[in-house]
Amino acid sequence: MTGWYIVILILMFQFGTPVWGGVISDPYTGTPTQINGTPGASTIFEAENFDKGGEGVAFHDPHNCGANNGAGCSCTQTYRPDGVNVCAIGAINFVSYDDAGLWVNYTIDVASSGAYTVELFVAFNDAGCCAAAAYHVEVDGYAYPSVALGPALTGSWTTFDWRGKTWVALLPGRHVLRIVVDKGWFNFDTIRIRFAAAIEWQQVPVWRNY
Repeated sequence: MTGWYIVILILMFQFGTPVWGGVISDPYTGTPTQINGTPGASTIFEAENFDKGGEGVAFHDPHNCGANNGAGCSCTQTYRPDGVNVCAIGAINFVSYDDAGLWVNYTIDVASSGAYTVELFVAFNDAGCCAAAAYHVEVDGYAYPSVALGPALTGSWTTFDWRGKTWVALLPGRHVLRIVVDKGWFNFDTIRIRFAAAIEWQQVPVWRNY
């Protein structure tokens, strides 16, 4: 599979890293999340710490509890009342009520070129609505294939498990990681990015007849 990452990296070098509509969101903490580039190392960060910038810039939530006067939502939302439904249970905050079409941005800073895996720490417990729950990852506008979180449930809406591994190619520097919900519903608490493999650059001679 390494060849595909090389192709993606070449395209990123050739054409740069596009952004959506020319507008870039800002890191929630003020600085991008630092992605560990040590082989085998993982970087874990909170899903509720998505970028600042507001609806349509840092996130999009088609089922905003605030905008819908709480319709269909039944959790305490005190951590971030700026749009996305962030629920609080005790000291735990997580993104919830994520209908299809929801997306959130995270500004990251990558240390090393390579193939990385992206996973979500998710909880869902209703086979009728959510066994087909799925999401996909986008990096600087490049969309990776959708991945399923089920069909096995996690046991409760607050029992979390790592699901949905996506392989992505990353270059050193600042990037925007977007999590897009393709099929709801599920809660997600954290995101894990793991350095899976280095990418070796090889130059293959091309012979031509003149």
